[in-house]
Parts: sequence; structure tokens; C-alpha cells
Amino acid sequence: MRNIYLYIGSFGALGALARYFLGSWLDLPHSGDFPAGTLACNLSGCFLLSVMFFAWASGSRLAREWQTGLGTGLIGSFTTFSTFSAEAMALVRAGAWLHAFLYVAATLIGGIIMSFAGMILAEKALGGTRRLKKGG
Repeated sequence: MRNIYLYIGSFGALGALARYFLGSWLDLPHSGDFPAGTLACNLSGCFLLSVMFFAWASGSRLAREWQTGLGTGLIGSFTTFSTFSAEAMALVRAGAWLHAFLYVAATLIGGIIMSFAGMILAEKALGGTRRLKKGG
């Protein structure tokens, strides 16, 4: 695990930049108060991390440094649960209960759906169904 911090930091910077650009692009004036950028980052991050985890658990030869850099660094900085929580509470405090409910429900349910979709895509790409190893 040499230079693991370099992998995490480098990929983390890329993930943070990707999150900023996607969020800026989606949180346009026509989206109103709804945090579409954060939602898109969290859902696509669930999908991508699921694809990666399945590929790694299925015997990927990708070095541990790369796995940690991509998972913790890239996806960890790209998704943003703390921002999600703060934005949900801001909607509640503003009295936008319907938006708050829709945002929380879409994030939770959508995250599970996107993770499942990522697993299915990875299974197909790797040629058949494989069971994930426990803990892996």
C-alpha cells in the first residue's frame, strides 16, 4: 500500500471537480430550490461504486491502491451525503415539506435502484452472474 494517500488525494481531487461541474450544470436557475445536482451526484455515485465493488469482488486484478483511490477518493468525494443532509434540512426549515420528502425519498430509493443497476451492468459486462464475496 505504498503511496495510498497519493491515490486517494489525486482521485479525490478529480471526484470533487466532477461533483462541482455536474452540480453546477444541473443546479441551473430553472431547477428552482430543488438540489438536482447533489441528487444526480449521489445516484450516479451509487451506480458507479456498485459497478466497481462488483468488479473488484469478482476477481479484478486492479491493484488495491487503485481500488482505494477510485472508491474512497473519486466516488467518496463525488458523492456527498453531508450536503444531501444539509439541503434536506434547509428544505424542511423553509417549509418546503414536499420537496424535502421527494428529495430524501428519491435519494434513498434511487440510490438503491442505481446500486442494483450497477451490479447488473457489471455482471453482464463480466459474463454471467457471480456472487459477491462477503466483506469484499
